[in-house]
Amino acid sequence: MKLYDKLISYIEEIDKSAKRGNIVLALENSDEAKRLTWKYMPSGNGIVEGPTISITESTCKKLVFTFKFRHLDSDGQYDGWTRHTVIAKPSSRFGFYVRVSGTDWNNVLSDMEHVFTSALEQEIE
Repeated sequence: MKLYDKLISYIEEIDKSAKRGNIVLALENSDEAKRLTWKYMPSGNGIVEGPTISITESTCKKLVFTFKFRHLDSDGQYDGWTRHTVIAKPSSRFGFYVRVSGTDWNNVLSDMEHVFTSALEQEIE
């Protein structure tokens, strides 16, 4: 199963459990979604403080992640950081598509869209 599909299934279970009043199960599914995000989503190479999945903003129709990105200057020195939001939504043609918002410092957004798309496409256990 792709990471995207697994995370969507956890978000659906969180919603169902909360509606039934089963807060314990909702929290267990929330913890599992966060664990998978930590384990499989990209980090390092400029991606810092995340990515973290936003359980409250994610739905069965979209996944929302946040992260910070540290930029390097032409000499390879840290040059500042920006905050970003990743939104992955279903697509009938591609399964899902990813959009990264935030400041496009050094044209990083397109690269980040590819990085996060690849991460969400990975097959997991």
